[in-house]
Amino acid sequence: MTKNLFVLLIIFSSLQLSRKSFAQTINADSAIQQYCKAHKLIPQKTQSGLYYVIKEKGNGAAVID
Repeated sequence: MTKNLFVLLIIFSSLQLSRKSFAQTINADSAIQQYCKAHKLIPQKTQSGLYYVIKEKGNGAAVID
């Protein structure tokens, strides 16, 4: 009985952390977009969520992922 309660508590805690993390991600994403809009930046976003701006395009070799 105690073991089951402990497992349920861990699952519940994990779900709460996931929700909080998701909400923080949404808020951060929104803040980044607002900043870019205010500063007239046109960012690109990677699959991992990284935003970047190319200020001056170079003509060197391409970076390999």
